[in-house]
Amino acid sequence: MKSSRPNLLFAALPISLTFLGCAEMLSRRLIRQETMPPEEGAYVSSLAVLRPPSASPAGALTALFVHWGLDAAQGEIRRQVVSPGLGGTIGYDLARYAQSRGLFAMEAYFLDTAVLDVLLEQNIPVLVRFGSGGLDHCALVLAHDRKQGLWIVLSEDRSGGPIRDKLFRRAWDRAGRWAFFVFPPEMQVTGLGAARHLRIAELLKGTGRPSAALRHMEEALRSRSQDLRLWLLVGQERLLLGRPGPAEAAYRQAVRLDPSHPEAYRRLSELLMKNPSRRPEAEFLAREAVALCLLQERRSLDLCYALETLGKVLQEQGRVQESRSAFRAALASIPPDAPLAKAIRKHIP
Repeated sequence: MKSSRPNLLFAALPISLTFLGCAEMLSRRLIRQETMPPEEGAYVSSLAVLRPPSASPAGALTALFVHWGLDAAQGEIRRQVVSPGLGGTIGYDLARYAQSRGLFAMEAYFLDTAVLDVLLEQNIPVLVRFGSGGLDHCALVLAHDRKQGLWIVLSEDRSGGPIRDKLFRRAWDRAGRWAFFVFPPEMQVTGLGAARHLRIAELLKGTGRPSAALRHMEEALRSRSQDLRLWLLVGQERLLLGRPGPAEAAYRQAVRLDPSHPEAYRRLSELLMKNPSRRPEAEFLAREAVALCLLQERRSLDLCYALETLGKVLQEQGRVQESRSAFRAALASIPPDAPLAKAIRKHIP
């Protein structure tokens, strides 16, 4: 999804504008949305600001829904996610409800202001908590004017007003730098740091969105391009999505990063064996994986996987006796009751 980056005219936001919410479909109650020419060093955003006033988490989520073009009734959201027995799980329940409406949602503690800047730059408003009074004391961050040292927020007592950077940081620190944000899963969000992109990828994959998850894994590679395990993971996900060419490229990069790592050879071998013209190379790679396992005295399971792959490659080439020998060697390298043993025995009459 291609997101625009409209800007908010700070002076045009009257004090009478309120934080959040409307009891009916809020997309029909838009009051105002102003723009200003972009300035260097300023991150600015836009949000539909609606009546009547509400500083509740449900009101915040309602406003975020409106921002992304979804109909949302604050009362419905309150019934779904706000109840007396929830205690400290409100962030989780907000995220769960947002995901049920097709948005990706994430809450985080101890976030850095640099991450807020990255999100705001991509027109993603962020719900934050101030002080130590719980989630009722929250605000929606719309913009960061770094040149002036101001944060533009919507809250019950500060309708679009600026907060000085020092005050913003102090109030946010007191609440553990908690933040909550949502965006469409197809949106290409960048610059959040490798660990956070991988966490988003894990959550997206868990909700049945493997393509969106892969995009975040690939984004993580920007700052972790030397991470062999990450290249193997990206290769695996590309293959599962039916992209053998890009998967091969990822596996070959893993081999280049560490020519002594047997798993990289084995994964590449398993991919190439599916193509009859490339089975000789697949056999070479499988034998290389076996040799590295033996040379490095790797754990028995690593050796078993490598021998199993070699057996499959030989089997694909019609070399039955050699393949059976490889499978028997694989069985001999692990305990008889190991889960993998049953699958390998199927290859041996």
